[in-house]
Amino acid sequence: MDYNFTGSLSQRRINLGGSNASGTSSAQIAASARADRAARQEIRRRESSALRLQAWWRACTCRREIGRKCADEFWRDVGSAEREREVVQVISMTRSLIWALKGNQRGVADMIEAWAHVLIEEDLLFAPFVDANTSAARSWATQLRLLVQPLISCLAYKAPAVSSLTRLKAAQHALLILHNLTRPQGKAAQLKSLTGPFQTLAQHWAHTLVKADLHKALADHLLFFPADRKASPTLPPAVSLALAPFTVFAASSAGTIQRPIDVNAQSMDLDIDPPSQARALATDTFVRHFLNVPNLPARVPLPALTQLVSHLPGTDVLERVIALGAIREASRISQRSTSARAIQRKKDLSDEPFAALSRPHILATLVALLSPRVHQFNTASLLKFYLDALSTLQDALPRSFFQGALDDKTSGATTAADAHFIESHIDEVAAEKVSISSRPDNATFKRLTGIVAPHHLQAILAASNKNPSTRPALTRFLLSTLLAWPTEARERVFATTMFGSPGGSGGLVRELWRGWVRSSALARTLASADSKGDGARAALSTLEDGKYETDWYPFILLVEIYSRTLLTLGDDEFYPVGQHGRMSSATSAGPSAGVPTSSRNPLSLDDVISFSALVRNLTFALYWLEGAPGSSGASLDLPLYGLRMLRSELRSILTAALRQIHARDARRQFAPEGHWLMTSSMDLNSFLETVLLEEDELGAAAATADTSTAAAAAHDDAAMDQQMDTTDDGRTSEEEANATVESSVSRRVRARRGKNNNLTARQLAFLSPRLGILNNIPFVIHFDLRVKIFRQFIRKDRKRIGLDNRVHRINAYHKVKVRRGFVAEDGFSQLNHLGPAIKGDVEIQFQDEFGQLEAGIDGGGLFKEFLTSLVKEAFDTDRGLWLATEQQELYPNPHSYARQAEQLEWYAFLGRVLGKAMYEGILVDIKFARFFLSKWLGKQGYFDDLASLDSLDPNLYKGLMYLKNYTGDVEADLALNFTVQDDELGVVKSTELVPGGSHIPVTKENRLSYIYRMSRYRLTGQIAWQCDAFFRGLSDIIDTRWLRILDVDELRVLVCGTEEPIDVEDLRRNTILHAYHEKDDAISFFWQALQSFSPDERRAFLKFVTSCPSPPLLGFSQLSPKLGIQKSSDDTSRLPTAATCMNLLKLPNYTSLEQCRSKLLYAIKSGAGFDLS
Repeated sequence: MDYNFTGSLSQRRINLGGSNASGTSSAQIAASARADRAARQEIRRRESSALRLQAWWRACTCRREIGRKCADEFWRDVGSAEREREVVQVISMTRSLIWALKGNQRGVADMIEAWAHVLIEEDLLFAPFVDANTSAARSWATQLRLLVQPLISCLAYKAPAVSSLTRLKAAQHALLILHNLTRPQGKAAQLKSLTGPFQTLAQHWAHTLVKADLHKALADHLLFFPADRKASPTLPPAVSLALAPFTVFAASSAGTIQRPIDVNAQSMDLDIDPPSQARALATDTFVRHFLNVPNLPARVPLPALTQLVSHLPGTDVLERVIALGAIREASRISQRSTSARAIQRKKDLSDEPFAALSRPHILATLVALLSPRVHQFNTASLLKFYLDALSTLQDALPRSFFQGALDDKTSGATTAADAHFIESHIDEVAAEKVSISSRPDNATFKRLTGIVAPHHLQAILAASNKNPSTRPALTRFLLSTLLAWPTEARERVFATTMFGSPGGSGGLVRELWRGWVRSSALARTLASADSKGDGARAALSTLEDGKYETDWYPFILLVEIYSRTLLTLGDDEFYPVGQHGRMSSATSAGPSAGVPTSSRNPLSLDDVISFSALVRNLTFALYWLEGAPGSSGASLDLPLYGLRMLRSELRSILTAALRQIHARDARRQFAPEGHWLMTSSMDLNSFLETVLLEEDELGAAAATADTSTAAAAAHDDAAMDQQMDTTDDGRTSEEEANATVESSVSRRVRARRGKNNNLTARQLAFLSPRLGILNNIPFVIHFDLRVKIFRQFIRKDRKRIGLDNRVHRINAYHKVKVRRGFVAEDGFSQLNHLGPAIKGDVEIQFQDEFGQLEAGIDGGGLFKEFLTSLVKEAFDTDRGLWLATEQQELYPNPHSYARQAEQLEWYAFLGRVLGKAMYEGILVDIKFARFFLSKWLGKQGYFDDLASLDSLDPNLYKGLMYLKNYTGDVEADLALNFTVQDDELGVVKSTELVPGGSHIPVTKENRLSYIYRMSRYRLTGQIAWQCDAFFRGLSDIIDTRWLRILDVDELRVLVCGTEEPIDVEDLRRNTILHAYHEKDDAISFFWQALQSFSPDERRAFLKFVTSCPSPPLLGFSQLSPKLGIQKSSDDTSRLPTAATCMNLLKLPNYTSLEQCRSKLLYAIKSGAGFDLS
């Protein structure tokens, strides 16, 4: 007992709740029991594993012992000195060899070499097969089948050997054994097969070897030697063995492959494989392994290469490549609807059979072997297979693969000539990012360039001309080549199709349109897509419908080739002889106007109208419904069905071609009225409201974005780039546009934080489908509506910067004193430093010749007078900043003097002055050259306006047209190179158009490149600095995206007014009378006199009153201030005078019509001005 000094005893505590005295819960007890059970199971598992391991070890030991004994027995049998071995002895020796190989002996290659040597030297390979009905024959067949894999191993140099020399000898003897088993003219072809559906032993063993990865082993055999080592004695037999299955399985017995079959060499069973599939299986492994050997033609000696070329099963190989491509395309389509995790799991579990296509070696080998024989293709089907196979192999390679494949210095090619093509190909399909282990060697690249070699392309075109049924395959091949290769290669393709084929590009374009595109199902669907309702959605549905797949190839190729043809087609060549159409003054007065020229347009004008309608409908749909819900075709990040081209790329090339055709029509109308308009597909009021909402969002998002940090900008730019490369799911339909445009546009613009002042037309199309239409294909919207949108943009900009706010307006007020006679100098010195602030109000005070300020308050009229005077002085060609064409159209002076810093400041200032005039709606009496106006719209192309080149330098234009159409030897006869000479003040300076251009002759193949570069230099290169400075000043006032809603001719109208005849009745309705009444005789005489004026006299009158001879864009209701007629006096001897600053005519009270008419004509022709009697 436990006693203590307190007198109390320790008490035992009893828990009446039923808990264990130790405190352990039932859950802990259960967990302990489970742990004990798991421990016992682990002990049993270890004991079982130990037993299995011991059994395996005993089996290995036993097998090695048996193998050692069998190896000893084998070497004794091999070393026996008997002259003639019996069949039984051969079978016994082979049995020993098989057991020895199962024992994993180190000298496998040595034993194989010795065994094969005995069989070959003593001719015993087929001895057991003499009597096929004996057990010896069956045993021998079984033994050979067991030795196939060791023989294949020796062939691939993977069998263990004592020395490398023994391994080489083993490979030689293995080749001999396998070659004898499959030789078509040997004993194997004479002996019947023991089992299976095959007729001969050669067929039996050929199929057995193919299933055992014969071609893969032969590929490893070739790769064992360096590419330049061709002296190995095993190389010729290796090539013969690779071709043997195609000889024993003749094409007549195999037939053609009717459908793409996905064969797997490891899974096919000998007992159920018919001879036809045996050849198909051999073709599959031959293509995926043997033809995929890098630099194959350089690895084999010439006799073996000759044998490979002559015995290559071309049709079977090409068909198999096409079948693999079909499997690959089907896999891509199925993956679009499969989750990313499932796709990754599938990739991890299996190696797709079409993976071999992602390497360039099959393509390079086929080009090397078959391209010299294109002219020998005697059937249309063979040419079709060849073209389809090349297309499949090119499409399987990443687009960046061919970059740098050609030497740009020798090609004389141009990158700028493909500006529209390059813009349409800046994106990469994510599914096409195929990893390549290493960059191919130069020899492989050299063979690949044979695809775009002129002689190869010419041979293809010539062969296709003989077999018109191959045109679909030809269009697919040409389109695939244009998509895969870089610019210089595309130049070769275009040059060959335009000049290297009978009829040139004209014949091909005409055939594509009339034979393949015009009557296609695709054309019928697109032609009906301009109607109201779901026309745009019907057009988009063609992008994902498989039934249109074959129609896309000729359609897209036609767009590309015709677009390229238009680049070098003058207006005098575009129209038929005697067809003038309705021409703009810029072109009708050109040097070539009225000169009859034979039409070189491959399409008639009716064909151009029909073709442009198809392009218009599809292009409009791609912009209008981009990202709209319920329109999966509007997702531009997806490729077209069956093509590698993205839908965004298709939209870009369609837009470029549509602009080119519309530009021809704008200069010389041939299309019917309303041909370009798509207003039947939209609600114009809703369109206008949506555009203005989106413009507000762009401005608001820009203001918000300016306050962000640089780090956040970089993060959002990356997110924006990723979003533009994937999908645009924030776009809504027209009915929901007004409700959702704010959030969607704002979100996407803010993602471009800090960049929206430099938005391209393509980025605007992403941000807003309505602004995308206006900035890319504005001509589908009526011009009057676009002018209203332009003026609305300016009103909203004025409101945004506070010019409509009286307080802010006072702060933006500028007072300028200008001396008469020095308007340009004073304007530059006092306004140039303001920069964009010139948007604010400017009050002009004129000083007379004595320095006294003239009386008057500038309410806008004095500023208009100042602006018109400044324009008249500053744009005078005598000042040295501007030159004029023969049509008196201005463009910047290309002289080096005009590129000095001081002159560039003048260009920037004049850009702001013109921008201010457009901002205030003031028309100026000045005409700019078309190619210079195109720079205002951000178009830096150089040969999209031949009329401009004709007006700028008629001799150069005629020379380039002569070079383009020259049929002789360009290099020898014309002796041109890639240089240009400039004469400045008697000093001739030579400029290279390309690096090393003085050493690059102009040839038939690169003359288009020369024409492009020469035109670019004359129209853009010489005046690049001047244009940049001018455009920098212009963009300070007018946002570039506002200008892009116009074309060149419309921009000219916006600047200087329309050239349409003056509508006197419209002017009368919008005239304000002062001190006169409408029924007064003087007013009646005035209107009668004005009606009797000729069009030139009316324009002179308008210039007399308003300082500009052109009426406003939307009629005289837009003239600000409106035309006023004020009674000046009753003295009828006085001349009428005008205050141009207020658009005011001061008219005496004339008493007769003749008096009024004569006085008006005298005043406007004599230059009478303000208060001049």
